[in-house]
Amino acid sequence: MATFSMAKAHILRLAPETACLLIGQPGIGKTEFVFDLAQTLGLELVKLRCAEAGETGDLSGLLREVNGVHSHTIPDWLSHNRPVLLFLDEINRAKKDTINAIMQLCTKEQEFLGHRLAPGSRVICAMNPSSIASNDVDELNRALYSRMSRIHIDVSKSDWLAWATTHGIHPDIINYIDQATDDHLYKMDDVDVFEDENTVNPRAWENFSKMYINGIKLGDYKQNPTLIQSDAASHLGPVEALAFFSWLCTKRMFNPQNYLLEANSAKAIASASRVSKMLDVYQTELCRNVTQTMISLLSNPSMEKEKSTIIANLYYLYDRLSVEHVADAYETYIKPAVLQNDKPDWFTKLAHTNEETWSKIKTIIQGTGKPAISVKKSKQTKKK
Repeated sequence: MATFSMAKAHILRLAPETACLLIGQPGIGKTEFVFDLAQTLGLELVKLRCAEAGETGDLSGLLREVNGVHSHTIPDWLSHNRPVLLFLDEINRAKKDTINAIMQLCTKEQEFLGHRLAPGSRVICAMNPSSIASNDVDELNRALYSRMSRIHIDVSKSDWLAWATTHGIHPDIINYIDQATDDHLYKMDDVDVFEDENTVNPRAWENFSKMYINGIKLGDYKQNPTLIQSDAASHLGPVEALAFFSWLCTKRMFNPQNYLLEANSAKAIASASRVSKMLDVYQTELCRNVTQTMISLLSNPSMEKEKSTIIANLYYLYDRLSVEHVADAYETYIKPAVLQNDKPDWFTKLAHTNEETWSKIKTIIQGTGKPAISVKKSKQTKKK
């Protein structure tokens, strides 16, 4: 298997008259690679979708008769007097008659029904692996297959990131993919691609990036941030959309200090509810971040008037997360702070709390003064 950077180096080593076949899963960026390759070579790109060629004439031009002699008109894609990069996409979806005609292009003469490509032209073909064949896909003709230099393409995150930074992919998406594992850039389960809602590939990320940029420009996401998740799901499937939205909230949209100082309880509750719907890994991170920020704020004498708001908002978040997340934050930040600072005033009663989430919250509230709102114990008993 080769990455796109390896494939590019391979093609540049080929003699121009040697046809090349790219074999790779759908959506990994084969078409974009060929566009960039044409620019590197300084050749005009001529792209033909073999799946759309219903008859040989769709590629070769119309059949004509002059003085009893039959010939084909020069097709539009061949009306060039300069070298081109001819890209034959989805070649294994072409009909047999079309395949037989294309075979002529994959010789060193690069001839096609009496016409020839200009010297210096290149022919690049692309196909999906036969392992994902559907009703309109056949195994490639062996004679044609043997005439081409074949490259099996694999997805490379580093290659994609390098491409994305120069092709307008939004920085949020680039940063997300950069820190994520490879399966967040490309994942295809062993099911029909048209039925798999959770298929993720570079093409889907590119399409979502365009929609994401438009949503930001239009201001839709500012009014309703949850639209980001639904828009992502329309391209990436619900699983990856949730992962991206959770990460985005953690890194960009959810500011722990702003949350804790939010005086509008309805807004604070709405934010806490969104956090509770994130993936566990992001709930843990946000719970820790909010807890750490809470300690910093409550340790600041200038925040005396905001203490009740801070504690109330902390409760909203803790009350909506599992006891495991709260216990983790407690053990990571609250307990060490109590021991290291010789029980500061707002921690006085906290040292005697048990590990029940409600007891922790209640003790924190009692240690910092009664909050401005009435806090009631959840009807659901949280168990460790």
